[in-house]
Amino acid sequence: GGASSRLTGEVRNSPAVSAQLNAAVGKAFWNLGNLSLAEQHLSTALQLYERDSGAGASETVKCATDLALVQGVQGNYGSFAQYRQTADAGSAFLGKANPDVLKLKLLLVQFQMGTGAWAEIAESATALIADARTASDRDAQLLASALMVKGQALVRMGRFTAGEVTLSEA
Repeated sequence: GGASSRLTGEVRNSPAVSAQLNAAVGKAFWNLGNLSLAEQHLSTALQLYERDSGAGASETVKCATDLALVQGVQGNYGSFAQYRQTADAGSAFLGKANPDVLKLKLLLVQFQMGTGAWAEIAESATALIADARTASDRDAQLLASALMVKGQALVRMGRFTAGEVTLSEA
């Protein structure tokens, strides 16, 4: 923390540079396995991006996804509502088929699985699949993950049939 604290203090007059620096340092700490410092720096970066670029900007959505992943690894899903707002703002600003928005939405649907609200999860996964299908650069892994989440939700609800989830959705 000492060197990273001094470094971030030197760029306070430039929120964009400070946000980029905090995001990079946060990812470095994440890769080193220091999730606490990763979360701290990514949280600071997210606040700066939101203030400087807006909630729907690409860098804000990317940073929110990284922070949500770090928190999710730690079992902390308390910021779900904040990330939902970022995803909605990203959809409005960047478009619902934007790859960064889709990744954040997939992460949110995966977070929902811990709630056991299977009908809502199936609905969210269905909406995600529809958005992903409209993307010009279709991400097969994202679509497969969303289909798996939808299938799991339908199984839990006792509604899974052979025709319920098909590869034609991808």
